[in-house]
Amino acid sequence: MIPPSDLPEALAAQVERALHDGVGHEEAIAALEAHLAEGGPRTPAVLMALAALTYEDAASLVLTRLEDASREALALVEEARRSGGPEAELGRMREVFVDTIERERERVRQLRMRATNPDVVRPTELVQLAHGLLMRGEDRLAAELFRAADDEDQAQDARDAFERDTSGVVRIAK
Repeated sequence: MIPPSDLPEALAAQVERALHDGVGHEEAIAALEAHLAEGGPRTPAVLMALAALTYEDAASLVLTRLEDASREALALVEEARRSGGPEAELGRMREVFVDTIERERERVRQLRMRATNPDVVRPTELVQLAHGLLMRGEDRLAAELFRAADDEDQAQDARDAFERDTSGVVRIAK
């Protein structure tokens, strides 16, 4: 994807390890951002590495941040393209990020639809939706969904207890 030889020597090994082994995304991102903040060249390789790591980090850790990370990565890809980066590779990266943004928007739309039906929504879905809303500054609605998730979780515990009590299992001790 990104030849290590195209990256500054001080970053190459760390970025390579993060991209290939999936270890140390945050550290590699911080190193790339520090490089740019210190006035290091915004080469296509640096921008592509930062875009890929930003996306991978969100994809592996915080799904509710995946759409925002994809938008950030897309902006970096566009800058790399304007800087003369490899069109074919940048096109593939762009396609992944655009597809991810569309998928995430659809996932959130589906979660919102499910959240309106307490018979089908799971507490984990309410928490996912609430977290996304919280990250976008919709604190009041997020708080309502967190409360609903907690209420639904408690209701599920009660349903589970009832099912255990009525399942015909003989209890040895009461």
